[in-house]
Amino acid sequence: MTNNNHSKKFLVLDSSTVISLSLSELLFVLEEIKKKFPEIVFLVSDDVINEIIDRPLAIKRFKLEALIVKKLINERIIEISSEFIDKKEVEKETSRILEIAGTIFRAKGEYMQIVHRGEASCIALYRILKKQNEKALLVVDERTTRMLCENPNNLHRLLESKLHTKIEYAYESADFFRNIEIIRSAEICAFAFRKKILRFPGSASENIDAFLYALKFHGCSISSEEIEEEKQILPKI
Repeated sequence: MTNNNHSKKFLVLDSSTVISLSLSELLFVLEEIKKKFPEIVFLVSDDVINEIIDRPLAIKRFKLEALIVKKLINERIIEISSEFIDKKEVEKETSRILEIAGTIFRAKGEYMQIVHRGEASCIALYRILKKQNEKALLVVDERTTRMLCENPNNLHRLLESKLHTKIEYAYESADFFRNIEIIRSAEICAFAFRKKILRFPGSASENIDAFLYALKFHGCSISSEEIEEEKQILPKI
């Protein structure tokens, strides 16, 4: 279903990324990027749709955010994966990923479920796209899934530290998640800043502080040190 898509670049959005952008009032950045770079496809799975629209619509506190995201989908700023990839294929790969992820860590004889269905569906989409030789990036703000893909050894140590217990670690299962190209909402906004899409009054340093700390405080796993590094390499306005 992805024939003739090789000029496109797919950014597979996890719900954590959409939520960070929404709570930081930065969802408009996706629309502005899409205007300037129409080849970029912001893609979400059906499971992510459930997390960012279907369930929030039933909760008055989150209904407005859900409607704003729904509007972006109606306008095709954010697109649904079934437009490009067979739904059953995504579901099958999602189940496989959940099964593998569920065998990596074990504490007190019980396997730990460290990846949830929405995140697994995003990894599934990414893997299917790459298998079809598409350009793709996985966009996840949530720390555990990112650490699993980027540095599972550190995740193992973190879990042992947090739970104060010995955790068995299946290296072979963790290898399945290596070599996944992963970014965060922070990198999307930094890209928009470099391309002069995201600009507010004030210096470059003030801009970076404003939007990266907003993302950090709304769920994006970016450190203060990383924000300072970003400020050093960005051009002045």
